[in-house]
Order: sequence, then C-alpha cells, then structure tokens
Amino acid sequence: RGLTRINSATNNRELKREHVPLLRDAIVDLDKAIDGNRNNATAWRWRGVAWYNLALDRAEALQVPREECRAAHRDFTEAIRLNPSLEPALRQMLQACEKFIRD
Repeated sequence: RGLTRINSATNNRELKREHVPLLRDAIVDLDKAIDGNRNNATAWRWRGVAWYNLALDRAEALQVPREECRAAHRDFTEAIRLNPSLEPALRQMLQACEKFIRD
C-alpha cells in the first residue's frame, strides 16, 4: 500500500491536489513493512522517497527540510546497505538530502 500511496501522491502533486496526507500514510504503511522485515530494502527505499517528497514540498514553501532530509537520507542509506545495486537510482536524492543537512 505504501508504494500505491506514493504514486497517488505524485499524481495529485502534479495535478496541484492535496498529496501530503498520502505521503504521511505511505510512511506509516512502510514503517509496518520495515517492522515486519528489517531487511526489506524496497520498503526502506520507498519510505525514503516519501520523506524526500515531503522535503521537496517544504523546500518549495521556502522552508528548510532538514528533518525530512535526515529521514530520507537514513532510509536511502539503509536501502543501499541492504541492496547496493540501488545506489545509482538513489544517488541524486541522497546528494540533495546531504546538501540540506549540511546547510
């Protein structure tokens, strides 16, 4: 369900519709998936994507998304640790998060 909510949120965002609650619900769904299997790299990846999208919203509102970026970075790092082949797909988001965490 988490990935479905992220996809719906992405579509709603593009259509300028409410999407933040979907992202927050996706995080809750993915929390449960991770709690059920701490080695689920896919769940870590997509929870990071949800956090990253929340960070983008905050940045677009001219706010510093430090906490969202920390959460996304943590999840991306764990996903890559569990499945190193994910690194190329997550590299750009990781770098963006690192910039906000440093600044």
